[in-house]
Amino acid sequence: MRNIRYTPRSRRRRKSNTTRFITTIIIIAAAYFAVRWIWKEEEPKQDSKPQSIEASSTTQEKPETRELESKPQEPRSVTVIKTVSTEVVKEPLKQPTDISVTTEAIAKADSNQSTNLAPQPEATVLDTQEKLEKNEAAKKLVVAATRDIQDGKIIAARTKLNEALRMPLTNTQRDAIKEKLSDLSEIWLFSDKVLPGDNLCSYYKVKPGDLMSTIGKEYNVPWELLLKLNDILRPENLRAGERIKVVKGPFNAIIYKDTFTMDLYLQQTYVKSYKVGIGMVGKETPTGTWVVKNDKLISPNWTDQETGKVFDATDPDYPLGKRWIGIKGISGDAVGKRGFALHGTKDPESIGTRCSRGCVRLLNKDILEVYDLMVPFKSRIQIKDSSVE
Repeated sequence: MRNIRYTPRSRRRRKSNTTRFITTIIIIAAAYFAVRWIWKEEEPKQDSKPQSIEASSTTQEKPETRELESKPQEPRSVTVIKTVSTEVVKEPLKQPTDISVTTEAIAKADSNQSTNLAPQPEATVLDTQEKLEKNEAAKKLVVAATRDIQDGKIIAARTKLNEALRMPLTNTQRDAIKEKLSDLSEIWLFSDKVLPGDNLCSYYKVKPGDLMSTIGKEYNVPWELLLKLNDILRPENLRAGERIKVVKGPFNAIIYKDTFTMDLYLQQTYVKSYKVGIGMVGKETPTGTWVVKNDKLISPNWTDQETGKVFDATDPDYPLGKRWIGIKGISGDAVGKRGFALHGTKDPESIGTRCSRGCVRLLNKDILEVYDLMVPFKSRIQIKDSSVE
């Protein structure tokens, strides 16, 4: 029989406790080294984030630099300041076009032109440098006009933007300035208010015996415009002693055949633009200067010279729209040309195309407005092949 040595119970307990203690120490040590190994693996990922943030912060530009040099982004909502006497009211624009877009577009054009200077002949380089200088001047005028708008100085802003418009610009720059001037015209022109310092609008005190037509004739504008500006329903409602707003005309226009655009001016001050349709190939609209005739008509009968058919306004095929403004050529290729006019159309899809037999077409809503602005024997229309001077 095998001899088995007896071990006291207390000794067996101490041995078991010692084994568990050692096992625990080994587990803790293994966990510690595993955590350190995992931590070291993750350290590079944590370090990369501050480096990225720091790099991005060092490349951020100042606000003034971004305003003049960055590429135009999505249009931002803006406000235009509406001035009534000494009261300033902020009013949202119908179409959000930030004036800074004009500044950025000019800066972008400067940059593009600068990269093309090297391969040009000396004379061309000098011409381009002169253009860049004028663009810089235009840019300064736009910035100053923006400050004027913010300060409620609408007439001062109008003057600066019109001066910039006469400088060498790209089509994008020119369109941006025109859009801002069009917004301003809703404040200084197409309202019943006369802003301080405006030399194109004033108040007139009606005298006994005055008629709306005679007042309009005195100021070279149609009486229909005066009715609208002063919210007078009929000309016979005019009363002696009342004060009305008058506009110092005449209105004129320039039509650019390459862009299908008609720019409206009050004397020499830009007001707004309209899209037009012009003569088709073989029946082109003649270039030159035209004067408005005493031939302003509301939906007149029209005879098709090719077929001899007579159309009246009730005919479904009547092509002339709501208004007809007859014009007479006085210089250039327009001399001696007859039968031409600005008129509306029953086909709005034709606007922006070569579609007519030589006349200039406008949308019906636009010809209604232009009809109330043009004065016979006073208003002139220039038609040009190109918008590029």
